[in-house]
Amino acid sequence: MVGLQGRYAPEVQYARTLIRDGYVGKVLGTTMVGSGMVWGGEVADPSQAYWFDNANGATPLTSATLHALDPLHFVLGEFDSVAANLVVGRKQATLATDGSTIPITVPDQVSVIGTLDGGAAASIFYRGGVSRGDNFRWEINGSEGDLVLTAGWGNMQVAELTLAGGRGGDSAVQPLEVPASYLDGVPDELSRSVAGGVARLYRQLARGLVDGTQTVPDFAHALDRHRLIDAIERASATGTTQPLARAE
Repeated sequence: MVGLQGRYAPEVQYARTLIRDGYVGKVLGTTMVGSGMVWGGEVADPSQAYWFDNANGATPLTSATLHALDPLHFVLGEFDSVAANLVVGRKQATLATDGSTIPITVPDQVSVIGTLDGGAAASIFYRGGVSRGDNFRWEINGSEGDLVLTAGWGNMQVAELTLAGGRGGDSAVQPLEVPASYLDGVPDELSRSVAGGVARLYRQLARGLVDGTQTVPDFAHALDRHRLIDAIERASATGTTQPLARAE
């Protein structure tokens, strides 16, 4: 098992069901915009400075973006190929403790576009820091309707999500109530907390150990996600569209 818990959010699971049941009709495109919440212009504590050095690998792409991309692929399918633009927007950050500065070498502006397996267009943008606007917004647009997932926190794998939808003659999306069945199986005090996704991930692992099935993201899945990271980085460095190789 690997720690990709975002797909287990009840709102994500229900959105997947709605898509499969034809709520939006044919999926035409999807857009996702989010904030990394860290990688802004200020560092709260010197122990967090490693985030800003690209050599350390703890980046908006490898962390916040990929944690959000995994649920997107869980709901809508994988990329066939990707194009990308990774930009180092901020050049330095200020340490809140003493006012000194550290260089920023990590790309804090992440743009990824591609076509999903089913033919839908996908556009993802993640920025470092916090937005004064929406810190997470994911739209799924179809021939018959739309779904929108939002949160005040940009790291959607630990965010409290809201799901809204509209179809047919609706003039706007309205909040959708997630059926109680999607909330079952974990203690009430965890169900709506930021730990809920982790609890559901472990619940699925336990089920798999009992019945001999593999339903949670495993190391082969992790390899595919790291291949996606590599393809995004190559696409940005070369200005080309990169195909996706997948684990057998």
